[in-house]
Amino acid sequence: MPVRGRQRIALAALALSAGRVLPIDTLIDRVWEDEPPRQARASLQTLVTRLRRLLGADLIETSGPGYRLRTQVCTTDLIRFRELVSRAREVAAQGDGYAELDLLREAIGLWAGEPLSDLPSVRLQADAAGIVEEGFRALERRLDIDLAAGRHREVLGELRSMVSRYPLRETLWERLMLALHRAGRRADALAAYEEAAKVIRGQLGLDPGRRG
Repeated sequence: MPVRGRQRIALAALALSAGRVLPIDTLIDRVWEDEPPRQARASLQTLVTRLRRLLGADLIETSGPGYRLRTQVCTTDLIRFRELVSRAREVAAQGDGYAELDLLREAIGLWAGEPLSDLPSVRLQADAAGIVEEGFRALERRLDIDLAAGRHREVLGELRSMVSRYPLRETLWERLMLALHRAGRRADALAAYEEAAKVIRGQLGLDPGRRG
């Protein structure tokens, strides 16, 4: 649907909190940040009304002190991702590693780049930081399963790509070095450590493993 501008920001904020009430003041802060209009609440009400006309009157409900995206009407990739990760934990606790791996792969497959990266809202992107961390934890758990199963060579290309995209994430470097070592490429594992140390030291002024 052609949702643009501040309507798009408001919808994204509601989607991040789908199923929960997002307070009016919080939504105003996400949509306008440090420059809210004089009649901010009235402007927000108009914005939500237009969203309802565009997407359906029953999608967004007014509830007490704010608005809520109704999960009875729609779902989001984030909701589905969390459901799959939760189920993965459950089957792992039951000792079903194959089912856990399948569920994690499905959950990770829902990701398509950085969440909300195309929205001009610094605070909304900050809200998404925790979601990014959830995605990393799921990915790293899946990588750990692959490594434990001896699929060291199979994950090398993926790990190389990930450390290239996220060079400051030490946990990815650690798994890359482990995969190289277990694949019998000890010199490459040492080179990966030196590369990680150079990048992290250059960006943060710290040696690997010494973050506060």
